[in-house]
Amino acid sequence: MKREDLEKILKLHKEWLDNEEDGQKANLGGEDLRDEDLSWADLRGADLSWADLRGADLSWADLRGADFQGVSLQEANLIGADLREANLRNADLNEAYRPEGLEGYKISKEGYIINKKKEKEDERKVKRKRIGRKRV
Repeated sequence: MKREDLEKILKLHKEWLDNEEDGQKANLGGEDLRDEDLSWADLRGADLSWADLRGADLSWADLRGADFQGVSLQEANLIGADLREANLRNADLNEAYRPEGLEGYKISKEGYIINKKKEKEDERKVKRKRIGRKRV
């Protein structure tokens, strides 16, 4: 993909995020984005499914809720990237530079990033409810 085309898509996506009339959600599915600099990009909710992002710089990018299904992220820089609620089903993260804080998260069966601490808190709440019902 040409850099000018990518910049246009990113600009339209930002307008879409800002609810501007001419804005358009980024659809980068299946695109060749190898070695692209997407650092600090705001790609919340973008479709990047099956794109080739090998060696891409996604450091400090806002990728919340983005679709990375089947994406190749080998050797991509994800340091500081916000991947909350991103779909990583079938994504290849081999040798990717991952966010340091990712150890507090896991990837669900559906391919979404889940906060382990929040999941444990939710489990405790469910247990308390069950215990509370037995006492009544």
